[in-house]
Amino acid sequence: MNDNVAANSTVPARRSRLQSVMYVLRLIGINFLIFAVLAELVSLVVVHLPNWRSSRPNYHLNYNLFFADINPVFGVWHRPNGHYFHKGGCYDVEYFTNSYGARDVERSLHSSQHRTIMLGDSMIEGQGLSAEYRLSNVLEKDTGREHLNFGTSGDFGPLQYALLYKSMAAAFDHDLVVVGVPPDNDFRDMSPEWGKIHHAGRYRPYYADDFSIYYTGHVNPNAGEGVWDHIEAFLRAYLASYHVGQYLDRRLYWYKAQPYSGYEQYEFEIPTRPDGDSFDRYMVRMLEMRQSARIIEQAVRRIPAGPIMAKVPKVLKPAPGEVYVAIEAPKGELGYYIVSDGSDQPYRVRVRPPSFLNLQSLEQMAKGALVADVVAIIGTIDIVLGEVDR
Repeated sequence: MNDNVAANSTVPARRSRLQSVMYVLRLIGINFLIFAVLAELVSLVVVHLPNWRSSRPNYHLNYNLFFADINPVFGVWHRPNGHYFHKGGCYDVEYFTNSYGARDVERSLHSSQHRTIMLGDSMIEGQGLSAEYRLSNVLEKDTGREHLNFGTSGDFGPLQYALLYKSMAAAFDHDLVVVGVPPDNDFRDMSPEWGKIHHAGRYRPYYADDFSIYYTGHVNPNAGEGVWDHIEAFLRAYLASYHVGQYLDRRLYWYKAQPYSGYEQYEFEIPTRPDGDSFDRYMVRMLEMRQSARIIEQAVRRIPAGPIMAKVPKVLKPAPGEVYVAIEAPKGELGYYIVSDGSDQPYRVRVRPPSFLNLQSLEQMAKGALVADVVAIIGTIDIVLGEVDR
């Protein structure tokens, strides 16, 4: 009886290796989807908190192809001969640009008539308005005087107005300039501190403390047109977890994992650039100097009263053993490997200099470049010859 039952019982077939792998992958996929949904729900709650300091999804897909950081002098500008549909909650309009990228009809460089140049941000450009309702068009219709519109959206600030005027608008004959400056957002657009949060990674000009001009980001004539730009536009528009991830990424700096000399007690940014060419390396050096000055200002305010010289022996005898300690020197990681036998003379010392290792990248950087370019490449690698002559 028991034998018959056993014979008639169905024994599950053993999975093949491929079936086992697919089963595991399905489990991983299901768990990933569950985690992603939970993360999105939590992120939705977080980004709608009253004190949330970063961006939120707007549920409006916009690839931002009408204006982008494409001008090497002033940054954001429209694409020449462009046609853009702009749909929002209370408007649905079409934008057109002329041959030099202005949202205006085609204008000649020279004219014997009185003409006005208009500079400004989205208010002057007329974002959300069809052409006939814009301020420049209304003034031109009422006065019979040409009003050349050089306004643009895209967080355009007063410094950018000035650079646009000098590099482009001034070439057009005119006898009057009108500048529209909203007193709130326009001056925030000139603030590097504001830009670090709201314009991170963008190519933008700023005034330094001495009123010289420096740039953040990197100019890209094809900005906003790549595959990833379209994917990121979708994520930015619809996923709250995307905005939470961006916020966390900006706050979690590597140096807090292994702090030394009290650096974790100071407020500063780690300058980076996206493209890694000679211009980027130059700009990183400029930005590093500003951050160094920022740290020094904080350190000076924290100097306590009293003696400033520590009493240390002239000869130190480290405990037996080995140790490697590295710091971030101005030119890169500077490390010391020391082996001690307990005496006042090191058994072995090895210095890890930054320049010797950084120079190894020259071969890859110089591929496809001219011989004359090597001078700029070596200069921006910023080596010390005494470190590499070994």
